[in-house]
Amino acid sequence: MKTLLFFISLIAGFSLFAQEPVRTSQVSYERQIRGPKKYKKNILQIELLGRGIFYGIGYERMVSQEIGVGASLSYTKFNFNPFFIDTEVQVITVPLYMNYYTNPGRHNFVLTGGLTAWHIQATSRVSDSLSAALDDQNDPNGTTNPYAFDEIEFTASGTFAVPQAGMGYEFRGSSGFITRANMYAFYIGRILPFFGLSVGVAF
Repeated sequence: MKTLLFFISLIAGFSLFAQEPVRTSQVSYERQIRGPKKYKKNILQIELLGRGIFYGIGYERMVSQEIGVGASLSYTKFNFNPFFIDTEVQVITVPLYMNYYTNPGRHNFVLTGGLTAWHIQATSRVSDSLSAALDDQNDPNGTTNPYAFDEIEFTASGTFAVPQAGMGYEFRGSSGFITRANMYAFYIGRILPFFGLSVGVAF
């Protein structure tokens, strides 16, 4: 009886031992069938400050899990009035860049670099208040003061590229939500540090 129990136990042990490689092989086979873990290749984002100086609306394409290339666009217009000269300034920035992700996953350390194309146009004209004041200075005969004038306008524009590099932290949720905080360095004859914060979605 004891001999029979011994042989039954021995056979059961060999059966369990023989089944383990089958499980391992099955897992390995399933991994081969499923392939590597997929990652979202497209990113839409909005950055406050950062590469576009004021803000940027951008698109990034992941060419691998570690490397992404992207571009963004911003347009800003503002006015100021130095010495009674109304000046309107329009600024368009187009950053082109590449990101390197050192640790693809939820928490990333990101290295970035590229060029930001700037287009600036300034239009200046004599302010309405100064024109009105000069036009009111008429002599009793109703003739216009010779120093008065209707309008003088001057426009200047320029386009140039600024190298930029940076590093930062990214959090990427499983739903595709992304937030980043980057420190940048622009070279404009000297190095100018800058900061950017962005949110976006990967799909």
